[in-house]
Amino acid sequence: MRKLAFTLFITVMILTLASCGKKSEVEVQKQAQTDQMSTDDGWILPGTLEMTEEMSKLFFNATEGISDIDYEPMGYMAEKNGVYCVLCRAQAAGSQEAPYYALVYVNDQGVQNVWDIWMGAHAVKKDDPNKLNPTNDVTKGIEEKKDETNTPDDIETADHTGKRVYFAGPLFNESERDFNLKMVEILEAHGYEVFLPQRDGLLATELEGKTEEEKGEMIFDKDCSEVLKADILFMNLDGRVPDEGACVELGLAYANGKRCYGIKTDARSVELDLDLNPMISECFIELFKNYDGDALVEELEKYLLENEL
Repeated sequence: MRKLAFTLFITVMILTLASCGKKSEVEVQKQAQTDQMSTDDGWILPGTLEMTEEMSKLFFNATEGISDIDYEPMGYMAEKNGVYCVLCRAQAAGSQEAPYYALVYVNDQGVQNVWDIWMGAHAVKKDDPNKLNPTNDVTKGIEEKKDETNTPDDIETADHTGKRVYFAGPLFNESERDFNLKMVEILEAHGYEVFLPQRDGLLATELEGKTEEEKGEMIFDKDCSEVLKADILFMNLDGRVPDEGACVELGLAYANGKRCYGIKTDARSVELDLDLNPMISECFIELFKNYDGDALVEELEKYLLENEL
């Protein structure tokens, strides 16, 4: 329960700080009060996120040697044995790319560890990351809401730039995999660079000998990373209901401003009078739907000849 509370604590603080509107970050930090508590791993959670003068000095002294990434401290999250976890907004130095969030672990000896949250990747600074990492569950799945003005209308009218596609959909039998590959070949024939998990994901040899938990974490991190690298998400919606994992990928892509498209040849519905749940269908710029698979292929080919995704 304490690990869960720590996870929820960090999640709420990220969302709070990311959506602070006209209030200053210091004001928001002062409002974010919790009772001091300890996690099962011995991390002490503070009663406030506010960066004190002493904490700020320690942080800037620890990070002054880092030149490739700019870390802007937003709040002090936890402490364990003199190591402090600081939530930061991070951005590559001199880059125009959107910033992301990071947990930076510091002490009086310098930076001990860094967790790049939105990338789902652990950037290890020491030989033993688990020594200082409170728990892998703390930041898994927490994604930065990059653009507060990115409404559905904004997405539909966005410039169609970038041709990197993440193809999402069911892949658990030969028929599903064959159909996915057929759609991907069409996209690639029109100049799109496609990541297809069944073809381009982790190899069996990379998962060999791993526990179920380790396999799940590796697949999750890989697929989330590829969704975030993509410009477009293209989803196969066939099935009694759309594939659960693909729905998560769709949500991640939509929330990060990716251009989303769908295809559906399955006549089964999930709502009484709707072919798709609106929380899915409303994510798409274009949904290609035809219960005749060959006709759908022709429809997609015609669209790609006349339009950019």
